[in-house]
Amino acid sequence: MKMPGDENLDAQKMMSAPVHDHKQETRAGHEAEDKREHGHIEPFELFRIAVTAIIAVLVLFRVWEPFPQVSVVGIAGVLFGR
Repeated sequence: MKMPGDENLDAQKMMSAPVHDHKQETRAGHEAEDKREHGHIEPFELFRIAVTAIIAVLVLFRVWEPFPQVSVVGIAGVLFGR
């Protein structure tokens, strides 16, 4: 079944029509993404994670609690780790 206006389309016109290449676009996006660094953690961030983990262990074993209902070490860990 032919549609109106189909007679104006010939093989030469169809071959010269611009084609959008999604693969090329995807490759360019991945190359730009690969140039960014993934998995890099600053040294201070590692230090902060380690200190927060140590403080969590101290809270678990109730190392220093000058007040019966409040863990000063826990509050310091939360403030430092955020």
